[in-house]
Amino acid sequence: MEGRQDPATGHRFTAAGVPVCVHPERVGLPAAPYASDGLPLPWETPPPAEAGEVPARVRQVLTAAPPEACDKVIQQATEILHAADATPAARLKKVQVAIGPAC
Repeated sequence: MEGRQDPATGHRFTAAGVPVCVHPERVGLPAAPYASDGLPLPWETPPPAEAGEVPARVRQVLTAAPPEACDKVIQQATEILHAADATPAARLKKVQVAIGPAC
């Protein structure tokens, strides 16, 4: 964890004086300077181009995403997997594996 907690404010700061979330994993986000560096939230990032990367991304994103973003993430994953595999049964299996127990 970068920086020390400031007892006067109760916040933790980076060396540059930027406040940071002490426990980002508690809100389901991987640690990153989203606000200070203008980074997109995990569900706002472009989906992967490779079908093999879809399952890991879907798991990570659905863990952090608010409910209203989940449909879009699943739709994007489904479209990528449809394009990568022509057989309906194989596509369905990949979507089910990608979604897993997150939904």
